[in-house]
Amino acid sequence: MSEKIKITESELKSIRDIQSGFQQTKDQFGNLYIEKMAIEAAIKAVAEKENQLQSEWISFQKQENEVIESILKTYGEGSLDVKDGYFIRESPPKVP
Repeated sequence: MSEKIKITESELKSIRDIQSGFQQTKDQFGNLYIEKMAIEAAIKAVAEKENQLQSEWISFQKQENEVIESILKTYGEGSLDVKDGYFIRESPPKVP
């Protein structure tokens, strides 16, 4: 037959404190995991936006090159004053 032995209040308190600590730690792990998921989702969104912006940048570079080539074919060598909308053609070198 089993014998029941009452443990001391101090021992019982120690066991309950440990169980409470385990529960708090488990809750904190859960909260941390949720925070981690949110951060990972934010990082993914930033990476997707970065990829989109890189694609836009490359597209604008291509468009710029096409416009520059078209202007050079039309007007020859020179420079463009975008502010005032003028093309300044280079003068051919003078032969002495």
